[in-house]
Amino acid sequence: MHPQTNSNAKAAYYLGLIGLIVGWCSLFIPNLIAIGFGHSALRTIRRTGEPGYSEARKGLTMAYLPMALVALGLTLAVINGEITF
Repeated sequence: MHPQTNSNAKAAYYLGLIGLIVGWCSLFIPNLIAIGFGHSALRTIRRTGEPGYSEARKGLTMAYLPMALVALGLTLAVINGEITF
């Protein structure tokens, strides 16, 4: 019998996937929650050696990616003068 995957890692993975699919339409709420679960899972996995490292990393990647793309898009829009303050 192999050990169970860290539950926070599973939550980060599935919430990251949801955040990747719905992106900014959900105001990044699933992404933010996935980031919390992902970092919590990595901290626990590092301390206890539980399985689930790859799920936590994938969840974090899927959670950060849409946020980074929106930030990049806004930055480029400001640089090009399409958005003014």
